[in-house]
Amino acid sequence: MRRVIFVLLAMLAAPAAAQHAVHQPPGSSCTEVSLRCASAVTPWAAPDGTLWLAFAAAGQVAVARAEAPGWVQVVSGPPAAIDDNGEARPKVFADGKGLVLVTWTVRKEQAFSGQAWIARSADGGRSFEPARPLSNDPVSQRFEVAGLLPDGTLVLVWIDKRAGAAAKRAGQAYAGAAVVAAWSKDGGRTFEREQVVADHSCECCRLALAPTGDGGLALAWRHVFEGGVRDHAVARLDAKGLGAPARLAVDDWPVQACPHHGPALTVAADGGWHAAWFTKGRARQGLFGARSMDGGQSWSQPEPIGDQARRPGHPALLAAPSGLWRAWKEFDGETSAVKVQHSGDGGVSWDAARVVATTAEASDHPQLVNSGGRAMLSWASRAEGWRLLGLEGP
Repeated sequence: MRRVIFVLLAMLAAPAAAQHAVHQPPGSSCTEVSLRCASAVTPWAAPDGTLWLAFAAAGQVAVARAEAPGWVQVVSGPPAAIDDNGEARPKVFADGKGLVLVTWTVRKEQAFSGQAWIARSADGGRSFEPARPLSNDPVSQRFEVAGLLPDGTLVLVWIDKRAGAAAKRAGQAYAGAAVVAAWSKDGGRTFEREQVVADHSCECCRLALAPTGDGGLALAWRHVFEGGVRDHAVARLDAKGLGAPARLAVDDWPVQACPHHGPALTVAADGGWHAAWFTKGRARQGLFGARSMDGGQSWSQPEPIGDQARRPGHPALLAAPSGLWRAWKEFDGETSAVKVQHSGDGGVSWDAARVVATTAEASDHPQLVNSGGRAMLSWASRAEGWRLLGLEGP
């Protein structure tokens, strides 16, 4: 069994003399813009080796670098109601050549609605342009994700309510929201177009986006199928738009409510697509995984993940040089635990699940990142703070 290497980077915003304080629960009076006060931390490993972190604290959004303790850059405007509940969270994207983008959502009063924002740096994060709305559409944008095509085209994708609002004005029914994509040829300075690429998505579940290795991006989302069934769909996205969607699995979950539980997706070096998702369908219930070897058009039989008695959920997937990794969170009524599994044969089989972190307090969803060629788990919890755990070892 691989030895877990534990690395705590002392919350990056605290000086050496105050590092012990970052382990303490922030409480309701935590008003500083630091990782100590963050409830959701999103990592991004840039090609140049920099490990970026995006987070919200005290109503503002900031970025930090794991390699630069004490460096924190606030990128948002005045304090606002930031979406940082685990499912929705600030995110950072960096190309390793100077471009750094930070995206986040400010909640609106209407349920399941928000306005997505973007802040851009062209000098490696030393300075950021003033934050601006991601879209000029006034209705709602949430759950934004970013990807890069081989020609340098930046693609942003999000859940959007403009199509539903238009249908309502026309007196027509419209289930859920829509998936909208925008393409930029200048690193996010401008976007050539915004396009609805899929109607009838779940309005409250995160998206998953991953490079395919063949010039495109793999996209997964929870879709509202006929009869209000909220199962998952996948498709390939490129400069031309979205390819024909395929159903990930027929879970048959008819629900007129928000699951708040989006999918995870990664593409391995051999071209295999790997997904993990949660369902309470009539066909199966719990957390499941599957793989596709034909670009997402057909999928293996779903296999259960985790201990179903401990309510496994909120999965993360990673294709690393050492193989495939998956992580998820379980809860036994008192303690939350993050478990991980490794596959060295392209997802055909998986090692036994093992616990790598626990907490008795509120916690973020687990995040996996390939940092320095090694698989790492990023996890924030109220009592312990932010932790970065190495999953590989002798």
